[in-house]
Amino acid sequence: DQMYFASFDKRGYWRIFIPNNPGNRSGWVRALDVDEVLTGTVIQPLPDTGPYVHTAQLNTIYPIRATADTTSTIIGYVLFAGGRFVADQQAPGNWYRIPIPVPTHVLPGPRPDWGWVQADSKMVVYPQLYNAAVNLAALPSNEFPITENFDSLGLLDFGKPKFVRCQVVNSSPASPGGDGKVLKLTDATNTGDGAYETVRVGRPEHRDYFVEADVYLNYNPSYGTWERYGIFLRDDGFAGWDQTFEGAGNCYAMTWDSDDGWLRCAKIIDGAGGPLNSPVDFALPKINITTSGWYTMRIEAQGDSIRYYLNGDLKASVTDTTFISGRCGMGYTSNVGGFPAQRGAHFDNFSADVIPGTAVKDWALY
Repeated sequence: DQMYFASFDKRGYWRIFIPNNPGNRSGWVRALDVDEVLTGTVIQPLPDTGPYVHTAQLNTIYPIRATADTTSTIIGYVLFAGGRFVADQQAPGNWYRIPIPVPTHVLPGPRPDWGWVQADSKMVVYPQLYNAAVNLAALPSNEFPITENFDSLGLLDFGKPKFVRCQVVNSSPASPGGDGKVLKLTDATNTGDGAYETVRVGRPEHRDYFVEADVYLNYNPSYGTWERYGIFLRDDGFAGWDQTFEGAGNCYAMTWDSDDGWLRCAKIIDGAGGPLNSPVDFALPKINITTSGWYTMRIEAQGDSIRYYLNGDLKASVTDTTFISGRCGMGYTSNVGGFPAQRGAHFDNFSADVIPGTAVKDWALY
């Protein structure tokens, strides 16, 4: 029942913030040893006044007490600025209950360790829903079969975005058998340093399965430089796709570039595939698609056999053991000068499911 704020997951582990440790402000916990919880109030201490030093403890550290009372026994401390902690309960007086690990307690353990922190003006409290009983495994976007036809216009309520949820929009021409409504996956809704967006479903232990989607390939060599988009599976880098921010991309992917029509049957390692890099391409000879239209992309992973299909035709089949399990989804990268608002890729008829005769999970992987 402990809850920790995870900044991202990588190679089968979640990176979590931890209080009460003078030498480490964060650490790693195995993805298979925890359940994902999407709701909970997050508290975050702000840095001291003056230049920020990441490794320096706060001038005034926050005591963690056994009960929500200033006279209660101190059982730990919040030592660093910027750490985020998930509180499952609130008490009068701006008290919040957060989990604390003790030196002998290896997560997950037989008992939770909790303590109370009193928030002040130097602590940000994110007003999210109190709900520690969310069972993410029960949601339809995490257990096979997973399907989505994007038939409701507006904000996408499916899967987990890397940054910001994108929109379901009207599109012409419609996808094969579609209703004219599609997902527009774009970084346009992600401000700041954003250059890509992904939507991910499934669980870290999913191993032998396929992922498939209809994708509109919009060949346009005169449009800025290029856009890249497609599907991926066995993701082990926080949906990093071909970028390196918070969990560099690690996955098998089928990608397409809008400037030259290059279709890659790819393996992306630590985000290789951005403007200065290219993913490993298993397709020989090189495939170029220069006719715009709807195409069905599909990847199958079965043990160490990885197979890539386009419109039902096998384009590449390889034996590779780089990624043994992970989530799947859709990805988009923008390298278009000037960031035009119309940038983005259209997806429809997404599905992912078990390959018949294979096991979905292998709990001995990690």
